Amino acid sequence: MIKKILQLIIFLPLLILIQVNALPMIYKPNNLILAIIIFSALLYALLRIIKKHNLPLIQKKFDGKAILFTVTLTIICEAISILFDYLAQSTSSSSSDSSMIISRLTSKSTWILIVAMLTINITGPILEELTTRGIIFQYSSKIFHSQYVGAILSSLIFSFLHGQGIILSISYFITSIILTIIFVKTKNIYSNILSHQLLNIMSTIMVFL
Repeated sequence: MIKKILQLIIFLPLLILIQVNALPMIYKPNNLILAIIIFSALLYALLRIIKKHNLPLIQKKFDGKAILFTVTLTIICEAISILFDYLAQSTSSSSSDSSMIISRLTSKSTWILIVAMLTINITGPILEELTTRGIIFQYSSKIFHSQYVGAILSSLIFSFLHGQGIILSISYFITSIILTIIFVKTKNIYSNILSHQLLNIMSTIMVFL
């Protein structure tokens, strides 16, 4: 048990490591090739870890029923996020991270826009879901023999990495819980990736409204 808990602790920095995926968007915003190379390297590393520890990503087909369930919960999740975003904006100013992302998404450079869209809406959600649901949730659930503990632990970590202030941390915690429910019910990581990507795409659309 102690060995497994220590191993879980070793897994936690993965959530920080995958943030490397955003470095091209921040420091080399027009370098699409670098963004693809970094994403591919991180994806390969995560899949190797998942395979080594026998953590199942797909146990059911990604069928119409799974898609409907996923989209429904995603819409509910987005509604909750909008509410919390409104509360956060009414109590504090926007963060420097948000300002940077907005500047990339509204850039007049086509390449900067492409790298930003790719990172935020496609590759980011894939890496985060593989790490949070694919590794952290499943491994912690196995260690503690409880999906409830796994859901709470992985969601606390998820909200800590994303949240900026108490209000947004709560919002991200709820989002993570909903994403975990999607994973548990559909038993397919594609459902999570779809949901996470849709959430990010809707947030991106809000930038342009």
